[in-house]
Amino acid sequence: MVSVTGGLARRVFRRLGREVGSWPPLMRIGLGVFAVGGSADVAYHAGVQTGWGIPAASAFWVHLITLVGMVVTMLGVLIGGRWKRRT
Repeated sequence: MVSVTGGLARRVFRRLGREVGSWPPLMRIGLGVFAVGGSADVAYHAGVQTGWGIPAASAFWVHLITLVGMVVTMLGVLIGGRWKRRT
């Protein structure tokens, strides 16, 4: 039973890797920036609840990084769509 689960996971990750590899590079960069900003945002909000969080001034930068990641991702989608239509 373990080999079936391992094989399924391997197939899923292989297919996911092929799919993400076909995305425009700018979109992949934007998603990476968004993931970093989103993770920092979750850490910030989790820390605020317990009192040991990041200082409030850092919240601005964390949200700005997340927003930049979103914008870069959208630029990658738009630019990648234009390149595909030209070919």
